[in-house]
Amino acid sequence: MGLCTHADAANVYEFDISTSTMRHLANLTILLDERGKGIWTNGKIHVRMQELDGYVYFGSFCEDNGPPAIDANSYNGPRWFRINMETGKVEPLSKINSFWGLTGQTMDKKRRIIYGLDEIGHLSRYYIDKDYTEDMAGLTTGIFAGLFSLMSPGTFMEVTRPEEYGNMMLKRQDL
Repeated sequence: MGLCTHADAANVYEFDISTSTMRHLANLTILLDERGKGIWTNGKIHVRMQELDGYVYFGSFCEDNGPPAIDANSYNGPRWFRINMETGKVEPLSKINSFWGLTGQTMDKKRRIIYGLDEIGHLSRYYIDKDYTEDMAGLTTGIFAGLFSLMSPGTFMEVTRPEEYGNMMLKRQDL
């Protein structure tokens, strides 16, 4: 479970349903060595966390996570993370981009790729086995973010750019 406090940090907790207890796993600003540096931080988790092979994966977000007196350009960018379900260890993975955090995420478990949509409509994909992120393209509008975040696990969107129309088309693919 991810929690946020504005102007501070995103925190990751584990909820044990059998004992109704919470265990703190990580503060992302401490994990990324952002705390106390006078910069904007990874302070939110807006995506649905997803499990694969004993790990839970998610991407981070910033949006206004720093006092107005701190330049927003100080933000180092969002990252992918994974949680080891056995130990609870949270580890940062590949950087997603230089500034815009994720508002939606879905996973193609067969191909071992996570797709993330950021707040300005850029689609990124993370190759789990290569620990590599690729910027696929801008979708021209953030409206797709809500649709993208509602996709069920096991689906992905194919993005095409027909040059003759000059716009993007999204097609849902059931795996």
